[in-house]
Amino acid sequence: MWELNDRLPVDNVDVAYVQEELAVELDDQASCLSSLPEPVADECTLVDLPVEEGRGIVLWRPAEQVSDAMFAEGAKRSVYEDVTGRTKDGGTFRYRMNAWSFGDEEEAKHSTIFDAITACGASTERVGGADYSILEKDGEIYLLAYHNAGNVYLVETRIGRDDNNKPETIRDTPTGVLPSEAFEVIADWWAHNATPAL
Repeated sequence: MWELNDRLPVDNVDVAYVQEELAVELDDQASCLSSLPEPVADECTLVDLPVEEGRGIVLWRPAEQVSDAMFAEGAKRSVYEDVTGRTKDGGTFRYRMNAWSFGDEEEAKHSTIFDAITACGASTERVGGADYSILEKDGEIYLLAYHNAGNVYLVETRIGRDDNNKPETIRDTPTGVLPSEAFEVIADWWAHNATPAL
């Protein structure tokens, strides 16, 4: 992940980072949720939670249950990467990349992932032939999702809080999270690296 972090428009990125990754394939015997679970974090806003709590959140909901719902909708496989990056001046940034393979473009297009994001007043931007659904706070993107070739891609950033409830942020933006330009870099990297794994 160092080469990706190094490409981000963030000042003084350090070589240190923490990465968590997982790939899951649908088990025919698995019990899947029929719809997205209820939110456990404040919906339609930048996630700002203690570090361990925030790590397990996707779309303001328990990550595992979100993937269960995607499998119930027809997804065959999912992959994700959760990354914590550091800056040399003591800053911290976090982002999570999820992808689900449906194999059918219509199923991917109508995923409830997009319903949840649209309900939050997402804007739409056409990028490279795909419609990006985008949520922003103070002019900075904190969530981006799109579908392409039967796959659904989701990128989110968040704020983690340390044991003293102090937010771990960077100085590059008013929100303390990654600048919007970083999402273009991450989304491009994720499309090229997640797709083969799906």
